[in-house]
Amino acid sequence: MKKISPRQYGNLLFELCRQLKTQEEIDRAVAIFLHRIKTDHRLGDLPKIAAKFEEQQMERQGFQAMTVTSARVLHKPLLKSIAKVLGSQATPNEKIDAEIIGGVIIESKNTIFDASIKSKLTALQHSLINVQSE
Repeated sequence: MKKISPRQYGNLLFELCRQLKTQEEIDRAVAIFLHRIKTDHRLGDLPKIAAKFEEQQMERQGFQAMTVTSARVLHKPLLKSIAKVLGSQATPNEKIDAEIIGGVIIESKNTIFDASIKSKLTALQHSLINVQSE
């Protein structure tokens, strides 16, 4: 039998809870789910399963997890604006990387938008190398 991934467990729990109406039903389903996780010897995966469940819940409420990487600390209103433009209600996680020189790199679920100075300089370098080789 194929091993179920933490991501699949998280999705399963989310879909299960989404369909239930009362807190009592949810509590019972979670208890059965946790028993199954224990039986499958997957208790060590609970943090990953919980993270996937939370991600699904946030997305359902209109929040989208994203990371904004910049060379310097950005002001919170700017981070909120970036999230709003991209359609998310969440405050993005901020990552500082001086190597990108300037600009930002925005990463969300399946998208990376790279507007960093480093990537522009790298693209320019490749263009110059291609022109010289012709």
